[in-house]
Amino acid sequence: MLIDEILKDIGKNVGFIDILNNQFIEKCHYTAFTWTKRPNSICLAMGENYLRTAINNPNIQGIVTSPQIIAKENTEIPKCIILLEHPDQFFYYLHNAKLHEYFSPTHFEPFIHPSAQISPRAIVSQNVQIGANTVIHDGAIVLDNTIIGINSVIYQNVTLGTTGFFSKNVLGKKIQIEHFGGVKIGDNCIIHAGSNISRSVNYDEYTTLGNDTHVGIHTNIAHDCQIGENCDISSKVCLAGRVQIGNNVWIGASATISNSVQVGNNAAIKIGSVVISDVDQSKVVSGNFAINHQKNLREFRSKNDDANT
Repeated sequence: MLIDEILKDIGKNVGFIDILNNQFIEKCHYTAFTWTKRPNSICLAMGENYLRTAINNPNIQGIVTSPQIIAKENTEIPKCIILLEHPDQFFYYLHNAKLHEYFSPTHFEPFIHPSAQISPRAIVSQNVQIGANTVIHDGAIVLDNTIIGINSVIYQNVTLGTTGFFSKNVLGKKIQIEHFGGVKIGDNCIIHAGSNISRSVNYDEYTTLGNDTHVGIHTNIAHDCQIGENCDISSKVCLAGRVQIGNNVWIGASATISNSVQVGNNAAIKIGSVVISDVDQSKVVSGNFAINHQKNLREFRSKNDDANT
């Protein structure tokens, strides 16, 4: 079992303490986030909220955490619990060791519809799926494990399925956390020139873009973002990892949304906003840091009035 082997190899270096409910360790086949929909997963819980999410997720069979965090949970947890002084370092080491390959051989059924139009100047990897009437322009790069629906347009120099920024310090060395998943683009989507969408970190999971969503020029969408249908994401927007965007959301140019932020359906984020907390359904926010847009306007007008008196 790879988990046991790694604990023997580096357990002392990451402060291994104990394994609780060891009988569940054989069910831990995939590294994942606490909210994963993939069964037989093991996750990292570095805080109480993450621990609670992992406990309540039936797809999680193992949790990597510390005694300080688990001590705050007063109920019995029917999952494998690996306790360490440095749980994050062990988990990322395990992830990069490709736990999933011990249980699931890599599988992907490539398919390109005959009606798809792909420029000879585009680079399209072998393991992709491209739907009917989709157009891929000059200079676009479509990497393995990318799925594109029907009637979508990928403009010049777009990159899909890249490995994104995700660095951690493990055993005294700064490393890149590997990306093993893919990208899913829905039907009737448009991705404008120079934009990037990075693949999911986790095996058999995807960074997703819903149907009828448009992405502007030079926008970056990081690993494991989940974007709904009929969204407009303007130019030079930056979505950090694991951002969740609902349906019918509008995001103005040069907005930045911090990692793991959730944006509800029908919300709007104004131009240049810096969003560090969740945005509720139908809310409109602006500013740095972003707050209710009408409140922001009132404060702006008040400051201007004071300056002119």
